[in-house]
Amino acid sequence: MTMKIVNMLEHQKLILENLSGNEEMFGKELQKSLQWLSTDEQQKLYLWLKDKFWKTHKTIIKTVFNKEAA
Repeated sequence: MTMKIVNMLEHQKLILENLSGNEEMFGKELQKSLQWLSTDEQQKLYLWLKDKFWKTHKTIIKTVFNKEAA
C-alpha cells in the first residue's frame, strides 16, 4: 500500500473540502488552518478558497481572514 505524503496546506484543503457542507465546522477549521500555515501558505489558501468556495462561503472566508489581518 502506498501512502501519499501531503504538506499541511494540501492537508487543510482536503479537510476544508470535506467540511464545506457544514458552515460552522468549515469556519472553525479555516481558523485553525491559519494558525498552522505560514504567511505564504495562508495567501495560497486564500486564493484557493476564493476560486473554490467564494460563492458559497464568502462571508466565512472574509471574516476569518479579516480577523487574521487585524
